[in-house]
Amino acid sequence: MENQSEHIARLIKKLSDGSISKNERLELNTWIEQNPSRKKFIEQLNEHDSLFEDALEWIELEQQDKDPWIEKLTTSTIEKIHKLNDTKPKNRNIFNIKWLAAALILLFSLFSIYYFNYQKNEQKINNKIALENVKPGKYQANLLLPNGENIALSEDEDLLVISNDQTISYGSGKTILDLKEKFKPNENLSIEIPRAGHYKVQLQDGSKIWLNSESKINFPIKFSNERSVSLSGEAYFQVKKTINKSKNLLAFRVQTEGQSIEVTGTEFNVYAFKNESIKTTLVEGKVNIHSALQSISLIPNEQSILSNGGLEKSTIDVSTEISWKNNVFHFDETSLKSAMKQLSRWYDLEIIYKEGIPDSYFYGQFSRDQPLQEVLKILEEADVKFEFEFKNNKNYLIVLPQT
Repeated sequence: MENQSEHIARLIKKLSDGSISKNERLELNTWIEQNPSRKKFIEQLNEHDSLFEDALEWIELEQQDKDPWIEKLTTSTIEKIHKLNDTKPKNRNIFNIKWLAAALILLFSLFSIYYFNYQKNEQKINNKIALENVKPGKYQANLLLPNGENIALSEDEDLLVISNDQTISYGSGKTILDLKEKFKPNENLSIEIPRAGHYKVQLQDGSKIWLNSESKINFPIKFSNERSVSLSGEAYFQVKKTINKSKNLLAFRVQTEGQSIEVTGTEFNVYAFKNESIKTTLVEGKVNIHSALQSISLIPNEQSILSNGGLEKSTIDVSTEISWKNNVFHFDETSLKSAMKQLSRWYDLEIIYKEGIPDSYFYGQFSRDQPLQEVLKILEEADVKFEFEFKNNKNYLIVLPQT
């Protein structure tokens, strides 16, 4: 919708080219009579038709050149002022320059308002296009070797295999490299998953690990007397039972910040993101969890939460906690804050709460393969509204206050 400044500018243009109607002339006169300086401004413009036409040329220029039209207008107008200064009597020059400067200031005020609105509308269009292009996470990961070398893993594969003969290959059988030619068995490898990524790894002992977005795991090329890995982020473990030389079950340990998990053969999920409470959820078997203050054991369908060094456990429905492994969002009285953290990692978003975090909860499940735009439509059914903004090559999801 045309604002007042744009409308007046359009009437001035019509006055210049003689196309103004009787009613429009009355409207413009009303605007002029509201302020004596406006009347003088119009009179001065009428004395210099060519300058007036150049100034109003912004309408055509902005459609063609966008940003450069301001520079063109400025250069053209200033050149006109200098010419007038060279050809008119001194006293008249001062009078002309004052009003030409006033004309320029007013016109630029009008142009600035128009240009601001133009940019605002253009930003809305760019945001809409950017939102439509936000795709879900995919298979992507980086393998970090002991010498610091970084290998970007194929997005066409989903599984990395560390074999007993110390070669690394994909699940398809394609070999990546032979580790024993460069490194010792006790040296460590790391797999790092970026935002909007996930991957699987099969360790040398046959154990499998599913890694969620923004996660990292560190492990030796080959296990010796014990099996130990360290994790930050989220991972699902399927630990294979292994017997040592003494025919005893060899323990498998997962180290996270603040706790250690010990198992022999079992399946469990660990949620261990920085600055968040660590959650361990048991699916099969049994686990022992140790923190600085205490130790507890879990049986299937139990979850422990580490907070401030203490461990608490409860019985839960594990399907919600491990749904990501099956590429599904599963919300069951999930808080808005928790849901936004999942979306931020999976779609690589920066979350902004405009006026605090609304007290909202979500229910239901849907595929993580959906574009962000479709997911937001689902979440908005819970009366939560969002705005999307793309700037500085980042995606921002703005959570609006509830009305």
